[in-house]
Amino acid sequence: MQLVLGTLWKDLLLAGALGGVGGIGLGLLQEKGLEMPHWHNETGVNFADLGFIADIFIGALAAVIVYALNPPAGILQLVSSGITAGIGGSAILKGYVKGTAVREQASRAEMYRKAAADASKGVDVKDRLEELENADKQVMRRWGPR
Repeated sequence: MQLVLGTLWKDLLLAGALGGVGGIGLGLLQEKGLEMPHWHNETGVNFADLGFIADIFIGALAAVIVYALNPPAGILQLVSSGITAGIGGSAILKGYVKGTAVREQASRAEMYRKAAADASKGVDVKDRLEELENADKQVMRRWGPR
Protein backbone atom coordinates (compact mmCIF):
# COMPACT_ATOMS: atom_id res chain seq x y z
CA MET A 1 0.00 0.00 0.00
CA GLN A 2 1.32 3.40 -0.99
CA LEU A 3 1.01 6.07 1.70
CA VAL A 4 0.25 9.61 0.56
CA LEU A 5 1.67 11.53 3.55
CA GLY A 6 4.30 9.02 4.61
CA THR A 7 2.51 7.37 7.56
CA LEU A 8 -0.80 5.60 7.88
CA TRP A 9 -1.89 7.78 10.82
CA LYS A 10 -1.34 11.01 8.88
CA ASP A 11 -3.26 9.62 5.92
CA LEU A 12 -6.16 8.48 8.12
CA LEU A 13 -6.24 11.79 9.99
CA LEU A 14 -6.33 13.76 6.73
CA ALA A 15 -9.01 11.45 5.30
CA GLY A 16 -11.12 11.92 8.44
CA ALA A 17 -10.68 15.69 8.40
CA LEU A 18 -11.67 15.84 4.73
CA GLY A 19 -14.69 13.64 5.45
CA GLY A 20 -15.68 16.08 8.21
CA VAL A 21 -15.45 18.94 5.69
CA GLY A 22 -17.69 16.89 3.39
CA GLY A 23 -20.15 16.46 6.27
CA ILE A 24 -20.27 20.23 6.74
CA GLY A 25 -20.76 20.56 2.97
CA LEU A 26 -23.76 18.24 3.18
CA GLY A 27 -25.23 20.39 5.95
CA LEU A 28 -24.82 23.50 3.81
CA LEU A 29 -26.49 21.79 0.85
CA GLN A 30 -29.60 20.85 2.82
CA GLU A 31 -32.72 23.00 2.76
CA LYS A 32 -32.36 24.25 6.33
CA GLY A 33 -28.59 24.74 6.17
CA LEU A 34 -26.44 23.80 9.15
CA GLU A 35 -28.66 22.42 11.87
CA MET A 36 -27.47 23.40 15.33
CA PRO A 37 -27.40 20.77 18.10
CA HIS A 38 -30.59 20.81 20.16
CA TRP A 39 -32.87 18.74 22.39
CA HIS A 40 -36.16 17.27 21.19
CA ASN A 41 -38.83 17.26 23.91
CA GLU A 42 -41.90 16.41 21.86
CA THR A 43 -44.64 13.95 22.85
CA GLY A 44 -42.74 12.71 25.88
CA VAL A 45 -39.71 11.65 23.85
CA ASN A 46 -36.47 13.31 24.95
CA PHE A 47 -33.32 12.98 22.86
CA ALA A 48 -30.36 15.03 21.70
CA ASP A 49 -30.06 15.88 18.02
CA LEU A 50 -26.39 16.64 17.36
CA GLY A 51 -27.21 18.47 14.13
CA PHE A 52 -24.22 19.31 11.95
CA ILE A 53 -21.81 17.80 14.50
CA ALA A 54 -23.25 14.37 13.66
CA ASP A 55 -22.70 15.10 9.96
CA ILE A 56 -19.04 15.85 10.67
CA PHE A 57 -18.50 12.62 12.62
CA ILE A 58 -20.36 10.47 10.09
CA GLY A 59 -18.53 12.12 7.19
CA ALA A 60 -15.17 11.52 8.87
CA LEU A 61 -16.00 7.88 9.54
CA ALA A 62 -17.18 7.36 5.95
CA ALA A 63 -13.97 8.89 4.58
CA VAL A 64 -11.78 6.68 6.76
CA ILE A 65 -13.72 3.60 5.63
CA VAL A 66 -13.37 4.62 1.98
CA TYR A 67 -9.62 5.13 2.53
CA ALA A 68 -9.30 1.69 4.12
CA LEU A 69 -11.22 -0.03 1.31
CA ASN A 70 -9.62 1.88 -1.55
CA PRO A 71 -6.29 3.53 -0.65
CA PRO A 72 -5.61 6.58 -2.83
CA ALA A 73 -2.63 6.79 -5.16
CA GLY A 74 -1.99 10.50 -4.58
CA ILE A 75 -3.00 13.58 -2.65
CA LEU A 76 -5.60 14.69 -5.21
CA GLN A 77 -7.35 11.33 -5.04
CA LEU A 78 -7.24 11.45 -1.21
CA VAL A 79 -8.77 14.93 -1.11
CA SER A 80 -11.51 14.17 -3.64
CA SER A 81 -12.47 10.78 -2.19
CA GLY A 82 -12.40 12.13 1.39
CA ILE A 83 -14.72 15.05 0.69
CA THR A 84 -17.02 13.00 -1.52
CA ALA A 85 -17.24 10.23 1.07
CA GLY A 86 -18.05 12.83 3.74
CA ILE A 87 -20.94 14.22 1.74
CA GLY A 88 -22.20 10.84 0.55
CA GLY A 89 -21.74 8.95 3.82
CA SER A 90 -23.91 11.34 5.78
CA ALA A 91 -26.53 11.57 3.03
CA ILE A 92 -26.78 7.79 2.61
CA LEU A 93 -27.15 7.19 6.34
CA LYS A 94 -29.75 9.95 6.75
CA GLY A 95 -31.69 8.61 3.77
CA TYR A 96 -31.68 5.10 5.20
CA VAL A 97 -32.88 6.24 8.62
CA LYS A 98 -35.63 8.46 7.21
CA GLY A 99 -36.70 5.76 4.73
CA THR A 100 -36.96 3.15 7.47
CA ALA A 101 -39.04 5.49 9.63
CA VAL A 102 -41.33 6.31 6.71
CA ARG A 103 -41.87 2.60 5.95
CA GLU A 104 -42.84 1.95 9.58
CA GLN A 105 -45.24 4.91 9.54
CA ALA A 106 -46.77 3.71 6.25
CA SER A 107 -47.29 0.27 7.78
CA ARG A 108 -49.09 1.83 10.76
CA ALA A 109 -51.23 3.96 8.42
CA GLU A 110 -52.33 0.82 6.55
CA MET A 111 -53.28 -0.84 9.86
CA TYR A 112 -55.33 2.23 10.82
CA ARG A 113 -57.03 2.17 7.41
CA LYS A 114 -58.02 -1.49 7.88
CA ALA A 115 -59.29 -0.75 11.40
CA ALA A 116 -61.37 2.15 10.05
CA ALA A 117 -62.82 -0.08 7.32
CA ASP A 118 -63.73 -2.73 9.90
CA ALA A 119 -65.23 -0.11 12.23
CA SER A 120 -67.44 1.17 9.40
CA LYS A 121 -68.78 -2.40 9.08
CA GLY A 122 -69.69 -2.44 12.76
CA VAL A 123 -66.75 -4.53 13.99
CA ASP A 124 -65.42 -3.62 17.46
CA VAL A 125 -61.88 -2.34 16.89
CA LYS A 126 -61.25 -0.80 20.32
CA ASP A 127 -58.56 -3.35 21.28
CA ARG A 128 -56.86 -3.03 17.90
CA LEU A 129 -56.78 0.79 18.18
CA GLU A 130 -55.20 0.59 21.64
CA GLU A 131 -52.59 -1.79 20.24
CA LEU A 132 -51.89 0.60 17.36
CA GLU A 133 -51.55 3.57 19.73
CA ASN A 134 -48.97 1.64 21.77
CA ALA A 135 -47.12 0.75 18.56
CA ASP A 136 -47.18 4.45 17.56
CA LYS A 137 -45.61 5.39 20.89
CA GLN A 138 -42.85 2.84 20.31
CA VAL A 139 -42.20 4.26 16.83
CA MET A 140 -41.98 7.77 18.33
CA ARG A 141 -39.50 6.57 20.95
CA ARG A 142 -37.40 4.81 18.35
CA TRP A 143 -37.39 7.35 15.52
CA GLY A 144 -38.45 10.59 17.20
CA PRO A 145 -40.86 13.10 15.71
CA ARG A 146 -41.01 13.26 11.91
